[in-house]
Amino acid sequence: MTIREAIGRADMLRPNALSQQTKVLWLRQLDAGLRRSVTALHEPDDVEYDGLPAPGADLATDCEGELLAGEPDSALYIYWLMAQADLAEGEIARYANSMQLYNAALADFTAHYKAAHRPLPRGQFRL
Repeated sequence: MTIREAIGRADMLRPNALSQQTKVLWLRQLDAGLRRSVTALHEPDDVEYDGLPAPGADLATDCEGELLAGEPDSALYIYWLMAQADLAEGEIARYANSMQLYNAALADFTAHYKAAHRPLPRGQFRL
């Protein structure tokens, strides 16, 4: 899913008056956090990107960039954008619901990613 697609889907589900620039910033922050707390701690995929940039809104140069979590985990981005829009508009009950959906999607993504990738070695262990 691209940045533009994620914003479009979230806007369909939760129309708002927030700028696209703000939503792109939120997606960049999310992908940077996912990279730091999940993917950077595990061995990378053996995927060649055929000269294309690696996925992630934090690395993308435009709205056509692919997001870090691919299918079937793309709902993660929709729930994140909805939650941020709810918070920005002061819709606290909606924000809480959106964050529950986001946290469930995040837990699912993290579990599947960790199951599919070996952790990077972390120091030496001695007895």
